[in-house]
Amino acid sequence: MNDGSQAMLEVARESGLYQDLKQCMLGEGQLPVQWGLFDVVVIVGALSVGQVPVDVVRELCKFTKPGGYICMTTRSNHDNLQYKASLERELKQMEEEELWTCVEYSQVEDWERTVSEQEHGYISGAVYIYKKL
Repeated sequence: MNDGSQAMLEVARESGLYQDLKQCMLGEGQLPVQWGLFDVVVIVGALSVGQVPVDVVRELCKFTKPGGYICMTTRSNHDNLQYKASLERELKQMEEEELWTCVEYSQVEDWERTVSEQEHGYISGAVYIYKKL
């Protein structure tokens, strides 16, 4: 497991579920992970404006074994629409390059509670699942 937060790594360590824990940040240089190693790669809560750059999805694909799956999420609220559009262009481009294929796309209403003063209640989000070719 890789995470930018030492506190989250401590929680993961205490769970006993992970064999290898590394503190690192997506989009800030190459991650200390072997390419083609993982059957499944999951990124939740980081693909949004102000978090990590869109092009990190290429790294996620590289870390995944051929035939493996990449599950990603992003917000669909007003503040994130431009980022989401850029993300979806990159996902589509990678499909055209035959790096992966889309297995599932779901738009989810009431994805998460908003923290913005301009929005109230819940915002929607999107889930993408790709299979590496």
